[in-house]
Amino acid sequence: MSRAFTFIASLLVCYTLVAVDAFAQNEALISSENDKSSSYIEFSGGAGITTFRDLATSPLFYNGASYTFTGGHYRLNNRVETHLGCSYSFGLNINNFNNTYKSATFYSLDINYSRLYRVNALSVGRWNTKAGVNLVNTTNIRENEALMNNSLGVENILNIMAASKLTLSVPRIKSRPIKILFIRKILKPAQRELSLSLGLGALNLNYRPGYAYNYLPQITGSEIKNFGDYKLSVNGFRILSRVDYTHYLYNGNGLKLSYLFDTYNAPGKYEPFHFARHSLQLSFLFNYR
Repeated sequence: MSRAFTFIASLLVCYTLVAVDAFAQNEALISSENDKSSSYIEFSGGAGITTFRDLATSPLFYNGASYTFTGGHYRLNNRVETHLGCSYSFGLNINNFNNTYKSATFYSLDINYSRLYRVNALSVGRWNTKAGVNLVNTTNIRENEALMNNSLGVENILNIMAASKLTLSVPRIKSRPIKILFIRKILKPAQRELSLSLGLGALNLNYRPGYAYNYLPQITGSEIKNFGDYKLSVNGFRILSRVDYTHYLYNGNGLKLSYLFDTYNAPGKYEPFHFARHSLQLSFLFNYR
């Protein structure tokens, strides 16, 4: 009964998101032919602080520095924007509970796709509000030798998120001279943007183990099941937010400085996984069309 209810609830959430997306798309198509789209190839790198706890392996929180490298394709105009990206993160997280030092190596691969449409009722002047859908798939791999045959932790997390973005255009219209110590420089006219993005998990799926990980595969007769104790669950939450400052150069390329906050909870079938990350990221946008 509970599985049937979960399945029906998932279908309703998907239907609602598709309906909202279709409505926003229909609104965005009005007069969109007059908007010129720009396409960018994005490369970025960043560093941050990561905290996680996996109750399937240990009740302790592990904290440490993490490093992220991202590549993606970005296309936007005033009414529609899409982004397809892939990011790889790694870091060393430590725990010093009861004067006992333990470390866990953390690797994460994120693939995301988002499509946002302008909301005319909330867009005026230099303010532009967009809403749509963001799909994020995360695969985590952790290794902690202190946990012996439970030393390897792996899970996959998929989130279908309701997404929104608020952008403020802050162009420099006229050239402006500045002086820093003995250096004089003239700042040329430039297009600049400040934006705030927020994604809230509407449908959250995770593929997690039972009560504990097992480094050895499950052996049943002559059959070896590497993920024999894993279960697919529909539960948990995810919040993904970011603040961007984008400066477009005279040649059409751009630089973007971002602060990102990502947190999620994947309860799984028995034991939950908690994760949070704060990071700063510098992106290079290469315009090709």
